[in-house]
Amino acid sequence: MGVKLKKLIESSFIPLSEIKGTKVAVDGMNMLFQILYNPYQMAQKLPDIFYMDSTQRVITHLYGWLQKVNQFYKANIFPVVIFDGKPDPYKRLTNKDYARDYLAVKKKYENALEKGDYLSAKNFALSKSFMFINCIHESKQLLESCGIPVIMAPSEAEAQCVSLQKEGLVDYVVSNDFDVMLYGSPKIIRKITFQSRKKVGGKWISYKPNIELIKTYENLDRLGISLNQLIDLSILVGNDYYPGVKKIGPMKALESIRYFKNLERIMKKHPHLFNNILLPKIHRIREMFVNPEIIKKPKIKPRPLNLDGLRKLLLNDHRLNSERVEKRLATLEKKYKKMAKNWDVETEKLVYDRDLKTNKFLQRQLDRAKKKIPDSFVPKLEFTSAISLKKSKSKSKSKSKRKPRTQQKIYHKKLILKTKKTA
Repeated sequence: MGVKLKKLIESSFIPLSEIKGTKVAVDGMNMLFQILYNPYQMAQKLPDIFYMDSTQRVITHLYGWLQKVNQFYKANIFPVVIFDGKPDPYKRLTNKDYARDYLAVKKKYENALEKGDYLSAKNFALSKSFMFINCIHESKQLLESCGIPVIMAPSEAEAQCVSLQKEGLVDYVVSNDFDVMLYGSPKIIRKITFQSRKKVGGKWISYKPNIELIKTYENLDRLGISLNQLIDLSILVGNDYYPGVKKIGPMKALESIRYFKNLERIMKKHPHLFNNILLPKIHRIREMFVNPEIIKKPKIKPRPLNLDGLRKLLLNDHRLNSERVEKRLATLEKKYKKMAKNWDVETEKLVYDRDLKTNKFLQRQLDRAKKKIPDSFVPKLEFTSAISLKKSKSKSKSKSKRKPRTQQKIYHKKLILKTKKTA
């Protein structure tokens, strides 16, 4: 979800040439959602916004990552992609056993393919329980085969990205979420575009691609608050660990933090606003941003280009068009060699090393989930396509036709800020 700080933060646009020859830490989950939910396709209101193969599985992420990797290599930018690990217990929407549901839906998907029931297989493949975990696994496999180092963070990917930046291993953090600011990242790239032309009114227009850059500490100086106060502000507005206080937006939260200095004083003055959160939880949320769980100084080095692994994933597993795949792999090989030459990497000496130890976390979750699945278990399917979404909504409306409840007026006590008296 992220924290809503867009109204408070100022950014600048720089040309792509300024970040050429640098290393960047990429928030893998954030970029994966950008690839899957393409704004252009969603604007067209298509029934299914994902590209699918003959096995009824989503392949949007595969083509999207290949395009991103080619663009990074062409711009002489060395990316390190980091994915989320074990979710924190305080984080919302993590009570569901995703590993158990994934294995159960995967089994039903394979049975539907064997029977030739492609409609059911498509519905299972588009369910959230199967699609997202499958996309994460295949994204890691594809990126590592493209020669990009992939790190599975112990907890939050944003925290691991910022730790790499503070240790001097990367120069920028690439993420659209403002959560990266709460971990203390000095330079953040929010929107990175590589295309030099776009189609407007049926005509191609060339332009210089700009990059949105946020400097955290310059924004803090302008707002007149510290990093710890920004964390308190995010608790008021709402972040991944707490939904926030009702009727308080970014501007009012900034005024209250400037006046009261910290959350403890606000809680003392207006205890009715914090009925659903106690002080120990606030301390725990602060600790998760100040001292997060990270891997210290991991080994970041280019991996060898594994064309055979890419062919196995794209051609054998997903049965994609061989001509298109070979063209993309040929361009990838050229750009990879050019990148290796710019970074003085001897590709002949690169060897396949073992995966990071932190990748074992997901495998342990899947192994444990296998023992928990009874034969009678039926997972709850949440569909990601527009057609399935409409069907599920129409079913829920037809099932129960309850009388509308009488609306009760609910009065929210607002946060009253005292103004300083002028002499």
